[in-house]
Formats: sequence, C-alpha cells, structure tokens
Amino acid sequence: MNDVHEPTPEFLAHMERETLYALRRPAPQGRGPLLQHLRTAALVVLALGVGAGCVVVAERVQDSRRVERELARNGVQVELAERRFEALKARTETARLRHAEGVVSMSEITEAERRLLGAERALRHVRLEREELDAGGSTFPRTTVPDGELELDLTAPPVAGRDFVSEHLRIDHEACAADLEHARAELERATVLHDAGRVPESVPGDARAAVETLERRLASLDQRLAARAEFLAGKTSREQCELADLQRSTEARRADAKALVRRLRDDLARAEQLHSAGVAPAPDELRLDLDQAECELELMALELEALRQR
Repeated sequence: MNDVHEPTPEFLAHMERETLYALRRPAPQGRGPLLQHLRTAALVVLALGVGAGCVVVAERVQDSRRVERELARNGVQVELAERRFEALKARTETARLRHAEGVVSMSEITEAERRLLGAERALRHVRLEREELDAGGSTFPRTTVPDGELELDLTAPPVAGRDFVSEHLRIDHEACAADLEHARAELERATVLHDAGRVPESVPGDARAAVETLERRLASLDQRLAARAEFLAGKTSREQCELADLQRSTEARRADAKALVRRLRDDLARAEQLHSAGVAPAPDELRLDLDQAECELELMALELEALRQR
C-alpha cells in the first residue's frame, strides 16, 4: 500500500496529461487572466506531485544503498568470524593433544574452549544477521563486544514470520550455559588444588566469581526471553516492555557492581595483611579502585530507583 503522502504513478501521469492539455489549448476570448491563473496552478500542482515522487524515489535509492552497505559489512564480518573460529578450533585441538602428552594443564584447555565458544557465538550472530537481511530486515552491528549484552529491541516486529530477536537471545543463552558448565568445572578443580595447598585462596575465589557472573547473565537472558514472549503475545505494551528491559539491565549491572565491590574488599583485606607483615607495599591503588567501585554502585542504585518511580 502506498504512503498517504506518496503520489501514485497513475496520479502523476494524469496530472501531466491534464497540464500539457491546458497549456496547449488556446485561451478563450475575454478569459485570458483566469486561464493564465489556472495554468499556473496546474503547473504548481504538477511540480508538487513530481517533487514528492522524486523524494520517494530518493528515499528508496538511499534505502537500497543502505542495504548494500549492510550486506557488505555483514559479508566482511562473516568472513572474519569464520577465520577466527577455525583458528581457535585448531588451537583448542592442539591444546587437547598437548594436555594428553602432559605438556599443558587442564586450565589451558578450559581457556581455549572458552575462547572457542565466544568465537562460535559471534559467528552464529553474524550469520543470523545475514539471514535477517536476506529476509528484508534491518540490522546493525551487535557483536562488537565479545562478552557484552546484545543491543536488541525487544519490541521489534518479526521479519518474514521469524522472530530474529528471540533467535539472537537463544544463541547467547546456549553460549552462556556452555560457559557456565566450563566455569563450574574450573571451580571444582581450583577448589581441589586449594585444599591440597597448591594454589592460593584467590584462585578458587576468582573461579567462584566467574561462576556467579555467568549465573546472573543466564538469569538475565531468561528474563529477556520471557519479556519478548509476553510482548509478542500482547500481554505488555511497547512502553512497558522497554521500561522492564531497562530496569533488568540496570539491575544486572548493579549486581555485577556489588560483586566487584565484595571482591575488591576481600583483595584489599589480604593486601593490607601482607603490607602489615612487611612483605608487600601499601595497597593504595587498590583502595582507589574500591572507592571508585563503591561510588559507581551508589550511582546505579540512584538510577534504578529513578527507573522504578517511572
């Protein structure tokens, strides 16, 4: 259906015929000024119609060029993501072989597998973006931050009958669940090594923090998938869905900030003990890091309170 401001081809052709006829028709005696005004008005109407048509054509050309740029950008991203995935896949296989030979530790395999999962996640996203473009959708770069949250509009309509928003979310959900499984295995190994006196307390502490972060991220993805489903089912309005997603994002960042503050406090306590024993310098930089983290946590609390009052 044409836009209400877009002249149809039939209208433009009709106006052109009528105007040319009026301009070529001899003027009746005694009505020259009136006919001249009518001719002028017809020319104005034709110019407006043709001008509107030119604007529409220009917009369509611009959209076509934008799609071409998006396809070109996506093509480069897919190629790079495929090369990165294959390289990390080969590196992971090498790490496994070297571990079997007793050359590298299990932690190195875990790290290689974690990076491989991240590369696979990025590859799946850019391939899905290509499918969305081919289906007539409009995408934008979403995978610039490897471990970051995707900038998805939970109120975007389906494209060609497909819910690409939920498909992107499910890719992240599967990747996060796999990361969490690896992180829990690493926590078990770190705990065993610590109990045996082979690693300091900070090693299982870092592993536990990684598990907790991934658990929060997985829960956040569950919330986004549920919010998307409710919106598509008509249970929430656009404004309600957008506000709920903004609150969820802020709460997730606040939870991460709380975890960082707790971790920095523990690190500072250990560093102060070492400094008191004369085996380490004063942890001045660590104190500054803690002060900054606590200030950011307070700002997030204010931001969240403002969102809840909307």
